[in-house]
Amino acid sequence: MSEPDLAVAVAELRLVVVTGLTEIRGELALIRQHNVQSERRVDGLASELDTTKALLDTTREQLGELRRTAVTKDEATERNRRQLTISGLMLTAATVVIAIISLVKGG
Repeated sequence: MSEPDLAVAVAELRLVVVTGLTEIRGELALIRQHNVQSERRVDGLASELDTTKALLDTTREQLGELRRTAVTKDEATERNRRQLTISGLMLTAATVVIAIISLVKGG
């Protein structure tokens, strides 16, 4: 191979290498950009997850409080039944007292 042919071959090889390195740099820049965007998304999702966990904890506390203070339908029915029974007994007692007073005054 002659010296001019060798120079042309080296120039072509150099062009191929420079072109390849330029493409590699471009791909690396895209990869870096994608990585930065992915890190931002992960940070955003982590923040949302923290917020969601806090809301879940609050909801669990509220549910626990509700379970401690809530009255079931059966409990409410039984309480109403007791109140009606007590009211009926009080009314009966009042009627008896009024009857006794009427007998004592009238008698």
